[in-house]
Amino acid sequence: TLIVAAEHDYTPVSLKEAYVKSLPNAQLVVINDSRHATPLDQPEQFNRTLLEFIAGTGV
Repeated sequence: TLIVAAEHDYTPVSLKEAYVKSLPNAQLVVINDSRHATPLDQPEQFNRTLLEFIAGTGV
């Protein structure tokens, strides 16, 4: 499970850290200089993160 968090989202990164602790094999990635719409305001970083995650799963 990949949890993507924006550095400046409405909900704090600490909340996403709690999600990761409760999910087996979860991974948290925090996108810097991003707000709530990470795929729109940091598309290159978001896409790179997603592609790296998918590549690592063997899908």
